[in-house]
Amino acid sequence: MGAAAARPPPVGAAAAQAEPAGSGKSPARPWPDPGIAVSPLTRERCGATLADMSEQPQQPEQTEPAQQTEQIEQIEQIEQAQQAEQAEPGPAPYAEPPYAEPPYAQHPPRALPATADPLSPDQERTWAAMAHVLALPAMLVAMAFLAPLIVLLAYGNRSAWVRRHAVESLNFQITGLLLGAAAGLLTLLTLGVALIVVIPLGLVYGVFWLVVVLLATFAANRGEDYRYPLTLRLVK
Repeated sequence: MGAAAARPPPVGAAAAQAEPAGSGKSPARPWPDPGIAVSPLTRERCGATLADMSEQPQQPEQTEPAQQTEQIEQIEQIEQAQQAEQAEPGPAPYAEPPYAEPPYAQHPPRALPATADPLSPDQERTWAAMAHVLALPAMLVAMAFLAPLIVLLAYGNRSAWVRRHAVESLNFQITGLLLGAAAGLLTLLTLGVALIVVIPLGLVYGVFWLVVVLLATFAANRGEDYRYPLTLRLVK
């Protein structure tokens, strides 16, 4: 045969192989492949599906700067929401009511008593001696303790030395008063029998009392201290 008969165009896979390799395009394959036996109903369904896909609009892909901008906006929205939550006033914490002290009346300061002028040395000796010797007349009414008590209250704050003599005399007179009260009680309890002992002891004590009172008076007049013997020192 002189001339080669023209071949029919390749179909299906043969057409893909026949496409030149350097074209850079993938061969377009019809769907469904005509070389494959497909029922008419299947072909119709496939064609409808392809038509629907072609009609749907394709969303353009977002570029990288647009994505970054969208992320920044989202972060800013989150930060703004957090700041708004912090700015909202929350419930006030429980606070105890302040303690209100009752108002106190303001009293004017009391005026302190004016300190009396101190006694001179001569006055100190005089009143110290009086704290002892004035007990002699007061003894007549069994109130010998009144003399040193009066001196103590009148001049004790003006002279510490006069106070010492007055306190010493007062303690001695209180001791004598307690001894006399004990002797009288003993006489009553014994229906007078104790007088046999009480009277002699009372006379001895009377002499002793007179002697020590005079000694204390002379010591105070000389400016000296004196301490009574056999004395209960109850007053300080």
